[in-house]
Amino acid sequence: LDVVKAGVNSRINSMNTSEWESIGNSIITGSLISTINAYITDMDCERDATMVARCQGLSDVGCKFKDFASDDSTVIFNKTDGAVASPPNHKVVYETDDIRVIDVYCP
Repeated sequence: LDVVKAGVNSRINSMNTSEWESIGNSIITGSLISTINAYITDMDCERDATMVARCQGLSDVGCKFKDFASDDSTVIFNKTDGAVASPPNHKVVYETDDIRVIDVYCP
């Protein structure tokens, strides 16, 4: 999973500090991004390739799409359309080919 962790950190780091600060009302700082990167790198996890087939950890809707996962149970979709896939309280605030940042608020 080290490759996955490096990929997630790479996507996070594809945005520079000023971009993060602009969408995070200056709450998201370079220091916070460094902390997040370190947490991802250091987290202890292992892959259970049977989880998707068992619908473990998936919503009812997600479980219906389990057959669209590849043989090793990794989801094959790179991204989905926010307007269709997200409820109204989700707003895409930044998006590139590498990352999609969503603001979720409680109405």
